[in-house]
Amino acid sequence: MLRGINRAAIDTACGVIISQSRCTHDEAFRMLRKASNDRNQKLHDLARTLVAGVPSHAAHKHDGQHSP
Repeated sequence: MLRGINRAAIDTACGVIISQSRCTHDEAFRMLRKASNDRNQKLHDLARTLVAGVPSHAAHKHDGQHSP
């Protein structure tokens, strides 16, 4: 169960990186892995930190409506 939660956090973090850097999923994962190694931080912990720092309205697909 925890493995699935960790994987979801990593995939979501990769999505954030993709949207900001306009790169492929593989490139985003490599960036995330390098940052994890550079910081000596577990990959899933870094992924959760990255995702937690994204405003909630930015983490959802734009549906054509303006945010309040």
